[in-house]
Amino acid sequence: MIKAGFIKDLEGWTGTAKLWKVGNSHVVTSAAIAMFTGPETYVFGCDEEGEVADFEELEGSYRGDLDHDRAISGHVDSLNSDPREELAR
Repeated sequence: MIKAGFIKDLEGWTGTAKLWKVGNSHVVTSAAIAMFTGPETYVFGCDEEGEVADFEELEGSYRGDLDHDRAISGHVDSLNSDPREELAR
């Protein structure tokens, strides 16, 4: 079973951002209020320092609230329900 561990808060983001270790990889959760769409919390893949190379939204991302725990839980749940992720454990 893949689990997430909080590493640290990140600076330099609009809103708030947190770095997590998930299995053998790292992700950032970013919570911000977008100008035209309102509150959103997204999950992005990143390196161990929190640098995002591709801002493709990962599973767990959602609009309507600012909640890092909900986003990371959704991301981890999606990984644990995907049999392909067995290789990442």
